Amino acid sequence: MKADEVDQFLADPPGFAARTILPRVAGAFAPLAYFQLPPMHWLANGYSTILMAPFLSMPGVKDMFEAMVRFAEDAQDYMAAEGAYWGEMAALGYPQPFVGVGFPAFDLVSDYFRSLRGSTLDMFRQPDKLLAMIDVMMPASIALIVGACKATNTTRAFVPMHRGAGGFMSDEQFEKFYWPSFSGLIYALIEEGITPMPLFEGDYTPRLKYLATLPPGKIAAHFDKIDRQQFKEMCGDVMCFWGNIPPSILATGTPQQVKEEVKTLIDLFGDTGTLILDSTVGIPDESRPENILAIREAADEYGVL
Repeated sequence: MKADEVDQFLADPPGFAARTILPRVAGAFAPLAYFQLPPMHWLANGYSTILMAPFLSMPGVKDMFEAMVRFAEDAQDYMAAEGAYWGEMAALGYPQPFVGVGFPAFDLVSDYFRSLRGSTLDMFRQPDKLLAMIDVMMPASIALIVGACKATNTTRAFVPMHRGAGGFMSDEQFEKFYWPSFSGLIYALIEEGITPMPLFEGDYTPRLKYLATLPPGKIAAHFDKIDRQQFKEMCGDVMCFWGNIPPSILATGTPQQVKEEVKTLIDLFGDTGTLILDSTVGIPDESRPENILAIREAADEYGVL
């Protein structure tokens, strides 16, 4: 999405996404770019087929729908395989950790519309329009997660965070552009009885003063990079600490090195009763099996179940 297209987006977000974004994502959606779809409420009348006929008869439209059918078939196969996997895991005693997945509104705008470069420039060149886009996307962000949780009867939501770490923006920019939509998302999920599970990607040590203000006992915070001691002092009684055994040690280190990492985490957070042992963004595929076993052995050895 280009900088001079923000007004078009704000005027009609769904229409802009359909006519401009989708054709850029995949060539199969090209027909959407050169036909003005009628407003959806027009389709709820007896003339709906007449209104749609010019569009449906255009070159490429039939190919687009055929491609969507093929995509739907592949998606069904994927979901069936995923459902079988989670069924197998549940039978082994491992419940599904989460179903709902969503992003803070700033990340939605930056990831899917303006890009990192674009959203960074927007903070300086057109901040009011960037804030307006964030306001538009915030309800969608909340609805996406809440809807998935309700549909699957789960109460945990994964919230990966891509742009809010230290180094991406100043504290002043974080307070203005990122924190309101992120904290608003967290409060909305908690209000719905959902446990937020944010993955704080990058170094969030500079953001601890903000995280410390969130509701205590409601959040499982998965960290990539963080000053553990500062977290304990500022947020140890606010949220669960999840992570952050370095993936490099799991992939190339020794079981003893892994156990030393686990012991450090347990010594620091064991008294809080809110520690989840894991790597920074999950267990990497390249991990040595003996190092994964060492996590459990160290947990047993140092008294954490």
